[in-house]
Amino acid sequence: MNTRRGLALFFLVSFPPSALAADAAAASKQLEAARSALSQAVEKIKPDPPSNADLDAAHDAVEKLKAAIDAGAELEQSDLDYAKAALAARKELRTLRDWVDTRRANVKIFDARRALDGTVKALNEAAAKLTAKEPTAKDFADARTAADAVKKLVDDARPFGKVDAKFNAFLNDTDALVAKQLRAADERETNLGVEKQRAALEPLRQTLKDAVAALGKEASDDDFKAGDTAAKALLKQLDDGKALEAKHKGYGTEAGKLRAEHAAAKKKMDEAWTATGLQRLKAEIDPQYRDLLAAAKPLKGKPTADQLAEARTAAIVVRGLVEKFQPEAERSQAFGQYVEQVRRALVDTETQIEQRSLTAAQLDVGIAQRAVEAKGPSDEQFQEYATAITVLEKTLATVHAKEPAMAKSVGEATWVIGEARKIIERRRLEVDVERQIAKTNEARRLATDAMTALGDPKFGHEQVQQAESSIKLIGTVLEKGEPLIEKDKTYAWYDGDTKKKIAELEGKLAAKKIQLAAREAGQALADAQASAKQKLDTAKAPEGKDSDLEGAIAAVEAINTMLEKQAPLEKQNGNYAAQAEKARNALYGLTDTLEFTKLARELRKKTGEALMTGVATNDKAATLKNLRERKGKYEASLGLFKSCQSEGQQLTKMLPQLAKLPVLVDGKTLMPLAVMDLCTQRVSETQTLMKEVAPLIKFEDGPKKSYEAGKTLMDKSKKAEALAQYNECIATGIILQHDYPEMGEKKFDVVGGSLTLTEIINFCVGQRKQLTASK
Repeated sequence: MNTRRGLALFFLVSFPPSALAADAAAASKQLEAARSALSQAVEKIKPDPPSNADLDAAHDAVEKLKAAIDAGAELEQSDLDYAKAALAARKELRTLRDWVDTRRANVKIFDARRALDGTVKALNEAAAKLTAKEPTAKDFADARTAADAVKKLVDDARPFGKVDAKFNAFLNDTDALVAKQLRAADERETNLGVEKQRAALEPLRQTLKDAVAALGKEASDDDFKAGDTAAKALLKQLDDGKALEAKHKGYGTEAGKLRAEHAAAKKKMDEAWTATGLQRLKAEIDPQYRDLLAAAKPLKGKPTADQLAEARTAAIVVRGLVEKFQPEAERSQAFGQYVEQVRRALVDTETQIEQRSLTAAQLDVGIAQRAVEAKGPSDEQFQEYATAITVLEKTLATVHAKEPAMAKSVGEATWVIGEARKIIERRRLEVDVERQIAKTNEARRLATDAMTALGDPKFGHEQVQQAESSIKLIGTVLEKGEPLIEKDKTYAWYDGDTKKKIAELEGKLAAKKIQLAAREAGQALADAQASAKQKLDTAKAPEGKDSDLEGAIAAVEAINTMLEKQAPLEKQNGNYAAQAEKARNALYGLTDTLEFTKLARELRKKTGEALMTGVATNDKAATLKNLRERKGKYEASLGLFKSCQSEGQQLTKMLPQLAKLPVLVDGKTLMPLAVMDLCTQRVSETQTLMKEVAPLIKFEDGPKKSYEAGKTLMDKSKKAEALAQYNECIATGIILQHDYPEMGEKKFDVVGGSLTLTEIINFCVGQRKQLTASK
């Protein structure tokens, strides 16, 4: 009771009521979801036959409900409603779990029996093939594969045997069947193997027996080789069937007898060979052996190159014979002792030759090493040293290193090779470091000289480019030495120091670039100011044109653009900043001058140029025969003259200084007021010219046009239309004569001659009378 109170108190202290309530609600929701899922899963497996997927899903649903109950077990102590729900879930779990397990087991057992029946049938069929006269290896493999398939199904179904005793007995019987079939397969395979082995051994046994019988006093080498071949073949066949000896008792006994026969045959062959072949083999080796001993004698002193070569050749010949007859030496003890005597003499000779070869090769290594250890060795000398080491290694590889007499020489040569490898590696690194530092120092010197050239006040881009290239060269050269950083601590420090030097030089170069940029920007600014002033002077002159003004505008704008573009440079260079500020202040004055120049140009265009254009237009009009075109020209020039008056007055009133501005007129300079007076005079003259043209146009559009049209219609006998034209001629002619009396007696060119206006009117009146009378 106290324990339960303590647990409750623990929950109250550790978990506030609000937190416990939230946990209980979540656990209840999870519990209900698991119960619902289990109910749905159970419904799916009630119909027959249920699917394996639904059975497995129901089994999973049971496990999930159990997990949900276990997860909320602690909440049962603190929440009554959850405890009731958990109790109901536990009852449901106990009931449904047994039913689901039984239902699932029954279906699984049915499926397992059906699957096992099929695999057992396949096993029996595969086992039946093994009873044939000569079953193949594949038949045995198929039988064992079929047995493995049955065993796997039995193992998979074993858990369901606990539910059904009959099914468990069925599984045990199936296990026994598999074991029986496998034993039968093994026995069948062993018996077949024994039969084949016996069939193979018998002819080999007989062949060996016949070969041994042929080894008499006159036996040849071929006879002995035939015996050896037969013995090896029999032994190999016995070894191939070694596994059968343990499996088949009868065959094991037979194999033991055959091995005894094989040993006896070998012994008999060795005895026969000793009796017949020893003297023959000695006779073949002995002459070469004596030659070897004779060639070896000069080696004790100072042999010549020819004597060394002769001894080497003799040793090669004897070595070949010793190796050739090694099998015979192993067969016969007496011949073996003789061969061993020859071999010792051979080894002694070879040792002396090989020791001299090693000594010469070591001497070459020492000579090449001294050249490499001298100051400033060349790559060729390193290559010679490496070649000498390689030659010594290859020479060492050819000697009989395992011979005791060679142990000291081999040891010395091995030590020399090891030390030489260390020395060449060390010196190669030292020389590479020296060369790399020398190349880098040269690059640093070039960079220093290039930076010194930048001290000239007049340095330019060429010097900057040269300095930049020389600094980059240091980095390029330094990169080639990167592999040396990890190999040599001194070079690693030097690499770091050089990188600092590069950074230092780059910083100085950057400052010089700014200095050059400031100088060039200042010069460009001064040039731009001078250009703007010159172009403004040109535009202000009386001869200035629109293109001159446009050039001045562009020049002033260029100064402003230049100042804006180079604004960051002002923060980097104080001299340029002062010059830019001065230029910026001067720009205000240039802008004011530009604005005045614009107005001056406008005044000249509106007065002097307008006057000259109007005069030229009037002169052109005077040459035109077409009265309407002439009138148009007069109207255009009149507009220019009037604009000269009005806009000239407006501009000079707006800016009185413009009144004193000289204006170019017909190559001469006049004051604006004088030009405007000329324009006023031209207005009057042009208006007079327009008055002279107006009645002439009316004459052409009126009486002349009707007169000529009437005559043309009369020629075509179109009297009615001609009468209308003559009436028009009379009306317009009388009006024109009334408005302009002076035109009455003035001659005009018309079709058929030259007539006055009065004559034209009278002609039209006469024609009208005739036409009217004829009606």
